[in-house]
Amino acid sequence: MNNIHHFIATFVVLIFLSACASKQSFQCYYVPASPVGDIISRLSVDTTQVSDLISQNVNIFLRSTIKGTGFFIFMCGMSWKLSLVTIMGFPFIALVSKLYGKYYKVRKFSVYVDD
Repeated sequence: MNNIHHFIATFVVLIFLSACASKQSFQCYYVPASPVGDIISRLSVDTTQVSDLISQNVNIFLRSTIKGTGFFIFMCGMSWKLSLVTIMGFPFIALVSKLYGKYYKVRKFSVYVDD
């Protein structure tokens, strides 16, 4: 009975690894050297973390979209001319954010290299 579980677990892991081989590069020596239980445990933990991350990101995206739409409708109701002036500033804000993001990323990596 134990051999059947071992065979099935190994088979599932090999199918998963072959499906992911084109998506990621990883060390193949990990599979034969590790017990099957460790691999399955790691896969279940990784799957749980990815599931939590996706559900959290979808929640934040939907909440932000609904809030932004509500604020936009409220602003247009108060003064549509002022709303248009505000919208005209969005490309400038996006450009500054993008440039700062590039600067921050370069700065963060240079600190790691210096250490």
